[in-house]
Amino acid sequence: MFSKVESNEQRSEWFMDKVKSLYKIFEKIKLFGVMVSGLSAIVMMAFIAVNVISRSFLAGSIMGSFEFVTYYFLPLSVFPALGYVYSSGVLPKMDLLIQKAHKKIRDILIVLLLLLELFLFSLIIYYSFHYSMTGMAEGHSFTAGVDLYPLYPVYFLVPLGFTLMTIEILFIMTKNVIEKRVSMTMDHVQ
Repeated sequence: MFSKVESNEQRSEWFMDKVKSLYKIFEKIKLFGVMVSGLSAIVMMAFIAVNVISRSFLAGSIMGSFEFVTYYFLPLSVFPALGYVYSSGVLPKMDLLIQKAHKKIRDILIVLLLLLELFLFSLIIYYSFHYSMTGMAEGHSFTAGVDLYPLYPVYFLVPLGFTLMTIEILFIMTKNVIEKRVSMTMDHVQ
């Protein structure tokens, strides 16, 4: 009987080590998304500054500058970083309500909240991916100046960002099951 308990502990420890190593890879993917978002924000600020200077001191503004910022730079500065932002804990959750509850109720609320987020994010992934595929099939584009620019590639950022958040939730739920301890983050996993 004792060796069976020990082997279960060893198995869960081995499995948690595998989860940690996969999570370290996932952290690099999230960090890449943050870099893409940051670079996009910097390019967007420079583009807006050049546009303002062009409008003030030269003949006029850059053709389609508002459209480029709206359709390319803003989505690129938000959606790739969603996984990192979700894992950092800065997105609002029900922490105040949950912290005041009894431990058993708190654990149930956390599990229910994670399941609800998983369900909602999965719906967003499904429908936004469907919309992205429709946009690609129909060749959605926007007019900037006198030219047409493709819009549909940016559509795929929405399911990508929510997929990163969904993967984070799956890691959290896996950790909760292995450690038999309920948490809303992967903070203490190193």
